[in-house]
Amino acid sequence: MMFNRGAEAIEGCFGYGGNFSHFGYGMPMMFVGLLITGLIIFAIAHMLKKNGHKNMNSSELELLNTRFVKGEITEEEYSRMKTVLRSK
Repeated sequence: MMFNRGAEAIEGCFGYGGNFSHFGYGMPMMFVGLLITGLIIFAIAHMLKKNGHKNMNSSELELLNTRFVKGEITEEEYSRMKTVLRSK
């Protein structure tokens, strides 16, 4: 009898037999957490990708400017290539 009272006391401390399902947050909250984590990873990857393209375009634009200044390409070629680089 004394053992049963102890078990009832423990169950009373933790709710329904020790599980916390009565809060109603189990699986849905896990999916929300995974969704938020996925969105954070996507945002970081997108920012890194965007910064990589910006650095690449600036170095390509520098090369294009150098070729134009040296007279290797005409003004029309320069304008066309510059438009293409900026659209990337």
